[in-house]
Amino acid sequence: MRLVIPSDNRKIGFNSLHAWRIISMKVKANQVTQSARQLLIVGGLLTIGLAPLLLLLRTPIADIQLSSLTGEAIAIVLGLILIFAARQTQESLLTGVLLALVASSALMVLGGMAGLIGGLFGIVGVIVASVPFLQNYLTWKT
Repeated sequence: MRLVIPSDNRKIGFNSLHAWRIISMKVKANQVTQSARQLLIVGGLLTIGLAPLLLLLRTPIADIQLSSLTGEAIAIVLGLILIFAARQTQESLLTGVLLALVASSALMVLGGMAGLIGGLFGIVGVIVASVPFLQNYLTWKT
């Protein structure tokens, strides 16, 4: 690695012109929705995969009762809804984002450890998917 020192006596540091270029950049909606879809799918698959695995690691098979399966069943159903929300973003982005927000927040509250992990991925996916909506409202006018 080589350190490059400028030849003139300019001050090295924050340049407001570069910050303005970064702020004024437009993000393509197709790239954002693809990344958001992938995050939502990963969150749903992690929830579906981790819920039974964590149940089996926590309790022996002989001691599993029906009442202990309700949390895992809720986590699996909400993980499936999160995957469906990823599919829904292809047709209607706003509907998919709202469905994913509801499923992710319910996963974080009701899904146990697996739901918390999948719900965090879902919330990040919702934030990434809402970037095209927020760009219209948070533009800097000069």
